[in-house]
Amino acid sequence: MAAVEDPRGHFFRKTMWSQLQEFVSLKAWKQWMGMTAGADELDAPMKGPFYYLAGNYVLHFCIVFGVFAPIFSAENGLLWDKSGWILWNVIWMVFSWYTFYKTWKTPPGYLDDKNPHIATWRRQYEETLEAYADTDDKKKLDSLPVS
Repeated sequence: MAAVEDPRGHFFRKTMWSQLQEFVSLKAWKQWMGMTAGADELDAPMKGPFYYLAGNYVLHFCIVFGVFAPIFSAENGLLWDKSGWILWNVIWMVFSWYTFYKTWKTPPGYLDDKNPHIATWRRQYEETLEAYADTDDKKKLDSLPVS
């Protein structure tokens, strides 16, 4: 692995640059805005929005505790006398970090036979597929339950 890796800043030249190109690509923006038919199974998931959100959280933390209410020199802060606002901001910051972490680390879950409604959903899925496959019978499409 070390013989293959470029010692002249592989991370910044390759990884960060490719992520930046991927973030600003027209294909990525179309996909985020829902203008494509769907992601192909072979496409790698986009990492740009994740890094953008994580960067915003870090920037917010640095601004609150570096400019508005510095930790080590409170008298130099812009809002050192507004402790209620700072406390409210810190509470929402911790809540945002917690929900971000839980969203990032929680597995998406799977529909297996343990779910009590799975049989109903599978039956409705099969009926919908059969109705769309049979284009001659328009009444079949109208009679499907909407859930």
